[in-house]
Parts: sequence; C-alpha cells; structure tokens
Amino acid sequence: MDLYEKNRRARENGAARIVEPIEEAAVSSVRVENLFGPVGHLTARVEVKDGNFVFMHSFYDPYRESTRLMERLDFAKHTLIFVFGLGLGYHLLEIQKQLSPFSQVWVIENDLEVIENAMHTVDLSGLFADRRFTFCLCLSDFQIIQFFRNTLAESSNFFLSSNPQYLRLNYFEQRRPGFVQTVIKACVEKLLYGWHALGNSLEDTIVGLAQNFYNFDVGIENAGVKLMENRYRDKPAILVAAGPSLDKNIDLLKEAQGKALIIACDVVVGKLLKHGIKPDIMVSLERVLVYEHCLKDRDWEIPPDMVFAGPLLLEPVVFSEFKNNKKLVCFKEGETINLWLNEIMDDKGSIYMGNSVAHVAFGLAIKLGANPVIFTGQDLAFGEDGATTHTGDLNNVISDLATTYTQEAQCVFLDGYYGGQVKSTMMWKTFKIAFENVIQTMKGNRTFIDATEGGAKIDGTVILPLREVIDRYCAEPIESFYDAVPVLKNVDKKYFYKKLLKSTREKVNLFERIRKAAEEHREVLVGFQDKYRDTYLSMDDMTRNKLCAALIKSEDIFRMLKDDYLTILIFQGVMSVFARKVINLGQELTNENLRKNLDLQAEFLDIVIDFCIVTLATFNNLQLYVKDLIAGKEEVHNYDNYLKIVVSQDTQTAVEQDVGVKVVQDLAGEGR
Repeated sequence: MDLYEKNRRARENGAARIVEPIEEAAVSSVRVENLFGPVGHLTARVEVKDGNFVFMHSFYDPYRESTRLMERLDFAKHTLIFVFGLGLGYHLLEIQKQLSPFSQVWVIENDLEVIENAMHTVDLSGLFADRRFTFCLCLSDFQIIQFFRNTLAESSNFFLSSNPQYLRLNYFEQRRPGFVQTVIKACVEKLLYGWHALGNSLEDTIVGLAQNFYNFDVGIENAGVKLMENRYRDKPAILVAAGPSLDKNIDLLKEAQGKALIIACDVVVGKLLKHGIKPDIMVSLERVLVYEHCLKDRDWEIPPDMVFAGPLLLEPVVFSEFKNNKKLVCFKEGETINLWLNEIMDDKGSIYMGNSVAHVAFGLAIKLGANPVIFTGQDLAFGEDGATTHTGDLNNVISDLATTYTQEAQCVFLDGYYGGQVKSTMMWKTFKIAFENVIQTMKGNRTFIDATEGGAKIDGTVILPLREVIDRYCAEPIESFYDAVPVLKNVDKKYFYKKLLKSTREKVNLFERIRKAAEEHREVLVGFQDKYRDTYLSMDDMTRNKLCAALIKSEDIFRMLKDDYLTILIFQGVMSVFARKVINLGQELTNENLRKNLDLQAEFLDIVIDFCIVTLATFNNLQLYVKDLIAGKEEVHNYDNYLKIVVSQDTQTAVEQDVGVKVVQDLAGEGR
C-alpha cells in the first residue's frame, strides 16, 4: 500500500473529525515544492504571490523548529489548540506527543494543493486516527467561522475554551493575510457571549423560563417572523439605536418614513416620536426593566400602527402595553428555551439576537431581507466628551444600567468612525465584534452602511452620512409594515397548551432522573471522603484505583446534563466552573490531586441536586399554570399565584450587576 492510500484510508476511517465542504474543493493552482535541506531533512515551500515562495518549515531542521514551537504552548493543563496550517505535519506530530488525553486540536488548512502534497509525502495516519484532532480542510471563510461558532457551543469544547491557545505557521499567514485574526475574532465573540451567559444565575434563567410560559398566548396568537422572511428583500432598513451621535442626524429620519423600514430600539422610541418620527417596528430584548425604563412613566402614546417585535422572555406587562397593536414573535436563534418553545409552536421562526436590543433590530432586518441595512445611533462608544453613554435626554434615564459597564476599569479604546481612537467599554466592544462577525459571514450578499456619524468604526460597513444614504437609497415608497404583518385567525389554543403540558412533563421526568442519579453518586463519593479524609496521602494502589473508578463515574452525570438543551441551559454555568477547576488541577495523578478532585465532584453534585430541586419546583408550578390555561380559569393571568417574581435594585447577582432578580418560591416539602 503506498503512502497516499494509507493516509486516505486513515482519513476516511480514523477517529479524528474531518470537516470538509460538501462540494468538491476548488484547486487554487498554488505551487508546492518538496526539497531536502542541507542535512537531509525533508521540507517544503509554497507559492505566496507573484511567483514568490516561502518555506512551510525550517529549511535546516524542521524537527528542531517544531520542538521550539512547542515552547509557545502550555501542555500542563487540558486545552483547546487552534493550529493554522497543515504543512508537512511536523508541528502536529510534536503536539500529539505532549497533548493531554482530554485536550483538542483544531487544524485549519485551506489549500487543496498543500493537503494533497502532505498526503503523498508524509505519514499522517497516526493523526487521522487520533480522536483529539479535528481537521478543517478546504473550507471557505464563512464555513470555518460557522463551524467554530457551532462547535465551540458544544459543552466539552466550551469547557476547554477556558484555556485556548493558537499556533500559526508563517506560510499560512502569508497565504491568507488577515484570515487568522478574523477567525480568532469570531471565536472570541462566541466565547465572550458564552461566558457572559454563564453570569446569569439560576434565578435569572427561571425568570426567563417563567416569562416565556406567561407569554405563551402572545406566541400562539400572533404571527412569527417566519411568515415575514424576505418580505422586504432589497428594501432599505434603518436601525435606530440610542448612541450619543443620534442627536446629529435624528431629524433626517423624517424623510425616510415610508421609504425605508425604521426599526427602533425600545429606549429610543419616545424620543423619535417627539421628533415626529414614527418607527415601523419597536424591538426589545431584556427580560426585566423594559417596562420600568421605557414604558412605565412615558409621556408619549404608542402609535396604533407600530408593530412590536421581541422574544417571549419579556415581562408580560410589556406585551400588555401593546395589547391593541400587532406583534411579531421573534425567537432567539440557537437559544435553548426558544428552541424548545418554537418547536412546540410549530415553528414561528427565529432571528439572530446577539447580546443587545440593537442586535435584535439587526437580526430582524436581515431576516426580512432588507438591503441595505443602515446603522444610526450605533456609537458603541462614549460621546465626544468621553462620558456620555446615550443620546441627549436618554443619558440620565438609563445611566444606572450603564454604570457597571462604563467604569474606568472596563474601558478600552477602539478605532473611530472618523479615524483615530475612541473611548469605549469591553461590553460595547463585544457588541461590535458580534456585528462584525455576522457582517463578515454575509459579505457580498448585501450592503451594510454605518450612518451613525460618530463613535466606533464597525468593520465591514460602508461609512456614509445619513443625508447621503437617504438621498441614494430612500427614494421609492415601500409597503407598510403594519399592513404586511398578518393577523392569525381561528388559532386552536388548547392544542398548543396540551403540547406544552406534555413536553413540560417530559422535562420534569428528566430532572427527576438527574436528581436521583446525582444523589446516589454523591453518596458514594461522600463515603470515600469520610473514610479517607485524614489518610488520603497513604492510599494504596487498590484504593486509588477504586477512587479513580468512582470519579470517572461522574461522566455519567455529565452526559445526562448534556443530553437535553434545557439541562444544558440550567447546568452550563456549574458544569463550566467545575470543568475549569478540574482542568486547573493539571494532569499529574497524585493522591493530593485525587482528593481535590473528589471534593470538587462532591461539591458539584451538591449544586446539581439543589438546581434540580429548584427547577422541579418551578416546573411543577408552571404545569399548574398550563393546566389552568386549559381549564380556562379567569385568574390564570395572576402570575404571582404560580411563581412570584420580585425585582429589586440592590440585589447582587452572579455577575455583580446593580440590578438583580429574585425568584421567591415556596419549596416546602421539596427539601433534600
């Protein structure tokens, strides 16, 4: 069997994950040449541009070079390593020697000629047989970014992402200038989003779950975004955020009415109306305080022909304020509870929502097919005075919410709209990266224009003043959005209630199984703790083996927690924190590390059991709510009868925000 055939079979049948495009990879006609260095080591060089070549590995000693490259990596802990460039695999074979059993390596190579050369030249079968390796071969920029985003969301990879590392070969950088930075930026955005989500406490998650239930009627009675997909293909959409620069051009928006979709973030709607500008759509996102900050004491009337769009996790009182308006149901793409409820509602459709209400407007415009998509008021930075966070009269209204995120320690400097650097925050930087990643994946399919006229530069957008944008793109009348949104008739509400109740019962059964398994395994681990608390340093090999077997058994609990998207949502925070602590113990199997691992796992199971108790109590109360919906009880919308939600201004949450959420539940009889 020749070398190529050996590699081909290993690539097709090995344990490594191979990610390739469905269509046949295009040949780029890049030249790759193998040659031997002065001391006889095989190396290769590749064409970069204009007939120039660069070496993939050292011309003199690629083995020694690979050993030196390993000095950049930390193998003492489990890790996720991104490697840009396959080359002849010298560096990968060296990584393989030092890699821990639970670490992962993702290898990216875009050029078919480089891959084919390696397949013909070196033995890669050992790498293709290694389950720790993933090879992303001949993927487009979009495909790679999408794969990374989706795969980083898998819990095992997400845990490892607390210790990410990068290795890039020089030839790859020269062949694809800027590509590595683009991919890393996409990964950072995903990881920041994921770790930010972990900051939400169990209480916050339960508030979101309960409010989704309480707004279930809104979901089934109103049209979903799926019915409006591409309805405004190639029509302009102007997204209005509340940044300080909005004061510069807000009055121009009057001229765009009826000639562009105007999608406004909730907090800025009142200001727009006072300037004589009626948005077509108001969007919201936050599960608490939308009513408090945007609607409660407003001095403006809700236009009867303005559509309200947002997810069902909003406070029910927000939807009540729009009881006479059309509503457009938007589920959040990829979010656990949204996936679950959307399935129960027979698919209302979903949109990209990111982490902010401005992302909701952005995702909705994309779903509607709008082109160009135009940003206004999207500063993502402080005003020109270095202190203002929002447009004019709104700055004081929502300054309390911004306090945590605009402290000096959180501040960064970003490339400015007009050049130079502007003062921003880590939170706004994350929002900016999120916009840029979506724009990058849609490159060439539509135009994104930043008409903010201030703040931070959003890469991938065309910078134009709003005056020029309106003159160029807002010349023709467009269909009224209010008229376009359909009204649903003859909805069989009991059909959906029964589907929800059946699915909720299944979730209850799942959490009961998890609780039972966790309690049984915790009892085993506590037995080891009690027996060897003072003698663990002198454990013999037989005892160590028994303890290792018990610790490995915790994997069964982990698998149960990863078995359902709702369990992942509930337990992702504790799983990630626990996994990170175990990773930090390192790989050395000492008695001290075994004891620490034992204590960590026992603590982890305690938390799992407590989370199950609270979640089961919540689901039991929500089942009563759904049963009362089915029975048609009049008092069903007195939500405090089922789950009382108290919002306080001084409660500290897991992310130390000034605004916290407390769920008050009667857990009598639900004790451990």
